[in-house]
Amino acid sequence: MNKNANLQTIPLIEATQDSLCGGKATGLAHALGLGISVPNGFVVTDHAFQSFLEQKKLGIKINDLLTSLSDENVTALNNCSEAISDLVVNAPLPNGLIDTLIDQWNDSLSCSTLIVRSSAIGEDSLEASFAGQLESYLDIDTPEKLELALKRCWASFWSERSLAYQSLSGKQLQGMGVLIQCQVDSRLAGVLFTQPPMLDKSVKDDFMLGEYCFGQGVSLVSGQINPGRFRVFKNDLSWQKICDPEQPETPGSSSELNSQWIDPLANASVNLEVFHKQPQDIEWALDRSGELYIVQSRPIVLHSTSATTRPMITWTNANVRENFPDPITPLLYSCLLYTSDAA
Repeated sequence: MNKNANLQTIPLIEATQDSLCGGKATGLAHALGLGISVPNGFVVTDHAFQSFLEQKKLGIKINDLLTSLSDENVTALNNCSEAISDLVVNAPLPNGLIDTLIDQWNDSLSCSTLIVRSSAIGEDSLEASFAGQLESYLDIDTPEKLELALKRCWASFWSERSLAYQSLSGKQLQGMGVLIQCQVDSRLAGVLFTQPPMLDKSVKDDFMLGEYCFGQGVSLVSGQINPGRFRVFKNDLSWQKICDPEQPETPGSSSELNSQWIDPLANASVNLEVFHKQPQDIEWALDRSGELYIVQSRPIVLHSTSATTRPMITWTNANVRENFPDPITPLLYSCLLYTSDAA
């Protein structure tokens, strides 16, 4: 048995076991092992999650709700998810767990504001991506907020999006870790694809594609704004600006791309792609002092299989002009491809 199997929390640097800590935490632990800058943090393990369900006798109640569920009935799916969320959020934490979390916060994290992030077991793999289906919570600055955010992350294991995706894809989550980190006070945040999403695989992928926005990255990944874009050429890691974000600048932001942070981002991204032997979708944040942090690295599902084995793309018959009036960005396009691959 793994020596960490019964631990409720584990330092992020040691969170290299996916079956205990989940994909998001494991990816960042490997990044730390490569010497890449990652926000300081620790993981509430799947053992703590399973102990919570067992001690509070939630498993039977949740299974009863799921047994009668029909994924064809959207209303029933939503009602089931809400009922499970109420059970989880209203149950008290196991004795001593919140004290352990507060001690970890005070002893090992030199920050007053946290981000609490779901890190499910099986969420990021070569076959499936649960991107956007599990919850994360910003601006956690009190023990009460920390406890609520932890339980809401646990509850998102059964979010309506997660339940529907698991039913349609046949890919099941196996457990839940929760990643607790210092929140980056970001000036800029974004993603970088080590291979750009595109249909025509005859085109040589000789550059990496970056998208970014001012402030926290939530406005980018949620599709609220059209992001700024740049490309980094793989042969010499030189870079080229494509466009600025279509959003007002926040105080202290700058629309000028800068080699002082693009260069370390490019190097970290190449190292992560080489380490994982797989193209990566990398999330990053640049704080107001100019320090760059990697906050997630996961496989690009689109590139995980060859053109001959990848499932056929299913095009939607939705009114694209009505639903997506602005130009479809690479990030949105990749999300649509993830969905079609899973369908």
